Amino acid sequence: MDEELGKQPPPPPNFRAPLTQSPERSRYKPILITLLSAVLLGAGTCFGFMRTLNLNNSASRVPEAFAAAFICCVVVFVGSLIWALVRFLRNANRGN
Repeated sequence: MDEELGKQPPPPPNFRAPLTQSPERSRYKPILITLLSAVLLGAGTCFGFMRTLNLNNSASRVPEAFAAAFICCVVVFVGSLIWALVRFLRNANRGN
């Protein structure tokens, strides 16, 4: 009994997973998601602009809002294309 009092308790069990190397993430996945989102939102805003375009009612601001959103989608699409090009060129220079 005296021997048990002087001993240190055993360390708690380690429930962590063993350290393994995680698989490499895709570097192009965020770019592709951005491209696809810009295309889908651009198509939706273009459709919305066409459907709300009423030549008889010049006081409505809804077509202008759809047109502005479409322009934003085009800018995001072009920006993501530039992002993809830069990523491709950087990976080509590194040899990946």
